[in-house]
Amino acid sequence: MSENLDFLEKNNKFGQKQIITGKRPSFILPKLTSNTTMKATEPAVSVCMPVYNAARYLTECIDSILAQTFTDFELLIVDDGSTDNSRDIVRSYHDKRIRLIENRHDYIGSLNKLLDEAKGKYIARMDADDVMKPDRLAVQFGYMEQHHEVTVVGGRFQIIGKEKDEQNNAKPTEEVTMEMLVNFNTVAHPTVMMRKEDIKRHNLLYNREFIYAEDYKLWLDTLHAGLRIVNIANILIAYRMSDGQVTAKYRNIQGINSNKIQQQAWEIVCRTPVDITAEQDQEALPPLPGNKLTIIMPFLNEGEEVGRTLQSIYNHAGKSVEIIVINDCSDDNFDYAAAIRPYRATYIVNKKRKGVAACRDIGVSLCKTPYFLLLDAHMRFYDGLWPKRISDLLEKDERVLLCCQTRLLQKDKEGNTIENKEGSRAYGAYIPFRDNSFWPDIEWNYHELRQGQKTEPIACVLGAGYAASKQYWLYLKGLEGLRKYGSDEAFISLKVWREGGKCLLIKDIVIGHIYRSISPYKHYKEEEVTNNLLISYLTFSQSWYCLSMAIAYKKDKSLYEKSIQYLSLNKPDIAKQKEYLSSIYTVDFEDILYQHKHIALKSCYLKKNDSVFAQINEFIIQHPAKEYGLYEGLSGQLLWFCHYKRWGHLKSLDPLIKKISTAIEQKIFSHTLTWNFSQGICGIGWMYVYLYAHQLIDNNPENILRDIDFQIQEIAFSAIPVNGIAEGVSGILAYAAIRTKTGNPQWRDTFITKLKDYAKQILSNSEEELPSLFYAIFCLDLFENGTKEEKYLPRTREWLKLGQHLPVNSKYWNPILADGCIGAVISLMER
Repeated sequence: MSENLDFLEKNNKFGQKQIITGKRPSFILPKLTSNTTMKATEPAVSVCMPVYNAARYLTECIDSILAQTFTDFELLIVDDGSTDNSRDIVRSYHDKRIRLIENRHDYIGSLNKLLDEAKGKYIARMDADDVMKPDRLAVQFGYMEQHHEVTVVGGRFQIIGKEKDEQNNAKPTEEVTMEMLVNFNTVAHPTVMMRKEDIKRHNLLYNREFIYAEDYKLWLDTLHAGLRIVNIANILIAYRMSDGQVTAKYRNIQGINSNKIQQQAWEIVCRTPVDITAEQDQEALPPLPGNKLTIIMPFLNEGEEVGRTLQSIYNHAGKSVEIIVINDCSDDNFDYAAAIRPYRATYIVNKKRKGVAACRDIGVSLCKTPYFLLLDAHMRFYDGLWPKRISDLLEKDERVLLCCQTRLLQKDKEGNTIENKEGSRAYGAYIPFRDNSFWPDIEWNYHELRQGQKTEPIACVLGAGYAASKQYWLYLKGLEGLRKYGSDEAFISLKVWREGGKCLLIKDIVIGHIYRSISPYKHYKEEEVTNNLLISYLTFSQSWYCLSMAIAYKKDKSLYEKSIQYLSLNKPDIAKQKEYLSSIYTVDFEDILYQHKHIALKSCYLKKNDSVFAQINEFIIQHPAKEYGLYEGLSGQLLWFCHYKRWGHLKSLDPLIKKISTAIEQKIFSHTLTWNFSQGICGIGWMYVYLYAHQLIDNNPENILRDIDFQIQEIAFSAIPVNGIAEGVSGILAYAAIRTKTGNPQWRDTFITKLKDYAKQILSNSEEELPSLFYAIFCLDLFENGTKEEKYLPRTREWLKLGQHLPVNSKYWNPILADGCIGAVISLMER
């Protein structure tokens, strides 16, 4: 994969202090009685506050601290070299809990002095222009006393200082992860309370190199040290917004330093090995005599649906199946153990979140029956025939991935489960390979292929009700390599088909699946895009994974570059995966594409229609092109006639095909054609490689291609534009890529160097058109990593705009490939 792109720094998303969200809704505060003992010289909490020219709001701030319902604290203030009367305001208070330290103007130094001077068990940060809610210290102290594993607890805040105060709706509590820090600072500095013992033991300090984002860096260092940070739902302070505050005045510097922190967080995430070992309290239960099937059900924050799904399984299958339930570190405070206890199930709790892919692999590894069924934790059954039906099918053929029929369910306002009568019945899924989606862009298929039959092959499984042999899953290495959530079904389906197995829909087994508008857990787009690119690299052919990368690059350059960086840092492991999978694949990727294309054509606005094709053919015969190029000339028409000859088995087209081909060849050898892709030899050369690769012509056009190779290497690159495939350098890359992939051209080293340099230049322009990006990535991959020994069928979609319209009235037709009647239908003829 390409490693030639510099990492794109993102703008800081914290900027003006963000409203913080979280995930545990409530907890019980410990009762602070007279028996609670603390040394007189060691308060329970040190409220630590730097002050710099804060006289305007300082009194309101100090008053809010002294009015706390929790009173066992010291207020430690470091004056950071104020030039106003801030120090005088602090000295005007005669509360013994206040301690003032004067420092020269050095903000980071003042913050670290606060950490060093604090005497309390906990350190509560506060800014001098904010206002504490009366129970802030009581709430956080209570939380920390109950959660000894937490080092930092932050919370939410109300914004003041604007025309109208703002306050977010209540959010659940959530644990802060390194993955979150990759995107933005999710911890509001003046809301935090820290466990001083942990801070001292790990020597955690504010870093001067990251000024104006020093708190962001502290949270990264805290997590990197293996400590825990949690944001609770409580509103702890009123946070003042003003144009004069530090985050507003120094936003550019803050943004630069935040980008550096995000880069560090990303590198830590990328280098963290994936651990799929479950923290289980018990071995998987031994299967009951005669049981051959195990239900594997991972979940995260599913609440009551876990028990209801288990109840549905037991109501219809009893103890005829084994069950493994995997709790992926839910944090919604639901008592899952109690919900699962009535059923004979192995219950596993992950202490750290691993994601659905890893949980499914864990479940398969623990499975003690020969077969398993993967379920989500919000599903329903309607009969008890399915355990034997699934086992019988898998016994008959273990190299198959089964998918059950899905019934679309929803919940009404009262929480009752109802069937969506308007939802169409789906028959598995497929990958449409759209240019505006990250690949694999899996979708439901609503077209039945084999009516009246109980099973039918499908391109992809979908719906989380799919089954397989444990032995076959392990042979395919399951979902190894996927991060957290995204693209599981497409990955395993593609591996099955490439290995030589098949995906099969069982139409007589129906499982109800509750679909929700809101997920009970967060999804991170960078993880999904990384999964997409990994899948394309491990299962697509070389040209198609390069096209997949080009689409991802075009769609979101930042996400693309983060994903590429992750994959590059994990290159050795991915290379091993690639080598292993290549050794077990028996079917070319090009050969399984037809399944997806066949389904997509069912929904196409234009069906394969003999009468339409015949009408187009006659129209082109009557309107021969006068030029020679691919876009609007004879080369585009030759491509059509060769396709239509095979489509209709029409040998009568041979004389016309020979006449056109001879004219084009003579023009090539005259060396009078322009070089470009739309009108000249680059596009014509591409066309000849295409025709021979698709077996649309019998004679190898090697002599023609060698002459084109010579002419192209004589082109003065400096005299032509870089951008655009029709008239730019991208057109040369297009021909060079397809020629290198299918033949043995004798490129000069200087020519290859030029191609690579221009490819990198193209990739530096995020506004470049998709075909140019694709051929730039394809060329770099070919010239740096070599060609792969696999079938390659060039397709017009590599450069031709998809979805061209064919007018009903032929008087509006144009007999050309680009933006003409040929381009509107040619993809329907491609195999």
